[in-house]
Amino acid sequence: MTRRFAIGFPLVVAVLACLSLYRVTLGFPLFYLALLTLMFFWVTQATSWNVLSGYSGYFSFGQAAYVGIGAYSTAVLFGRHGVNFYVTILVAAGLSAVLALAIGAVAFRLRSLRGEIFALLTLAVPFILAALARINSSIDGGQGIIVAVPPFPEGLGLFQDFLYLLNLVVAALAVLVAYLMQKSRFGWALAAVRDAEDVAEGLGVPTFRYKMLALLASAVIGGVGGSLFALQIGFVAVDSIFHLTVPLFVIVMSVLGGRTHWLGPVVGVVLVVLLQDRLTASGLGEWQLIVLGGMLVVLVVLAPDGVYARLRARPLVALVTAAVVAAAVWLPGEPLDAILAGLLAATVVALLPVRRPPAPPPPEAAPAVPVTVAPPAEPVAPGEVLIECRNVARYFGGVRALEDVSLTVREGEIVGLVGPNGSGKTTLVSLLSGNLRPTRAASTWPATTSPSSRRTGWPTPESPARTRSPDRSPR
Repeated sequence: MTRRFAIGFPLVVAVLACLSLYRVTLGFPLFYLALLTLMFFWVTQATSWNVLSGYSGYFSFGQAAYVGIGAYSTAVLFGRHGVNFYVTILVAAGLSAVLALAIGAVAFRLRSLRGEIFALLTLAVPFILAALARINSSIDGGQGIIVAVPPFPEGLGLFQDFLYLLNLVVAALAVLVAYLMQKSRFGWALAAVRDAEDVAEGLGVPTFRYKMLALLASAVIGGVGGSLFALQIGFVAVDSIFHLTVPLFVIVMSVLGGRTHWLGPVVGVVLVVLLQDRLTASGLGEWQLIVLGGMLVVLVVLAPDGVYARLRARPLVALVTAAVVAAAVWLPGEPLDAILAGLLAATVVALLPVRRPPAPPPPEAAPAVPVTVAPPAEPVAPGEVLIECRNVARYFGGVRALEDVSLTVREGEIVGLVGPNGSGKTTLVSLLSGNLRPTRAASTWPATTSPSSRRTGWPTPESPARTRSPDRSPR
């Protein structure tokens, strides 16, 4: 954790908390408090999605499942049976974690469920949960559940103040978790999974473990946020909870802001929520999806890494532009209009192409240096056998990528694979690193000690790299 974050993050959270605790003294309008509460909910959900899909590249459309589990945990237990509200938050987190374990145990164990197949799998989960809630009268039965206001300290003021502070705490914890993940070995491993999962596995990164932990963190954060959402809407129904609006908006917010950085979803949430609110206030609410879709298309083309990455490249210019435009709009208009105008102006400036300086002239050619040929090196006795495979074969359906390949690599040797495209070089390396299983082989790897490798005579994806080169794994 950097010193700037350690000081700045608690300071921002404290200032936001004071807006509610001293709302009457500051004259802060209750409407702004409600708008910030909505932002905190979306920050929680967008960050929840980002710690898995943004960091690891596994796009998920199942965010509504965690929101639904959290909302119905509170609605059923607190709304119907009078269970303590704070206990229902823990139940929501636990049930969301169980669902994440079930999804991850299936999706992350099978290599065929990567990419778009994983997205389709997660898309099916909210529909299944919605059907279960609709047909089961002990959960919903299709009638919906009214969620009453829970007891809260009177010193906090109104219920809106209580709800605001709860969402602020959860959103702050979600952002803190995302920050710590990105700045740690955890985040580096997920970035390796996003960039090249096969290479990460070959280098000894325990990808399954890190993906499961990221999925658990995403589910718990989303479930807790859904539990608070039940209080926020006051009436929990299947059609309003298990809806595609939640995953679609979460993805739009994260992609707009920047899904590879912990602060990207926060920037995206502020842009989207303010834009929605101002369009609705102007009587243009029906244009929301059109405007958001257009922004998404433009930003994906011009800034695929998100708005925040471009703002970081030009921080001073973007800040000055936002301040000037906001001040110009604030004088005759509403504060929210000014803030939105400043953010949009800063975004436009950040997206402008950077004027590159002219390339320097090529340096003058250096005088030729005579080349001396070193005497041939003395032959070295062959070292210990590190890798040995005999009669390896790998078939992909009717395609025989490898057939009866034998290879021995000894300590101190540099062995290269030479062959045209399609000759099976990559397939052989994948087999040797343990990322693929051979169709037929007799192989030994003296450095491998895992039980599965001793049983099959073939290295597992993680054990050989971890045994031979631990210094190359993420730190």
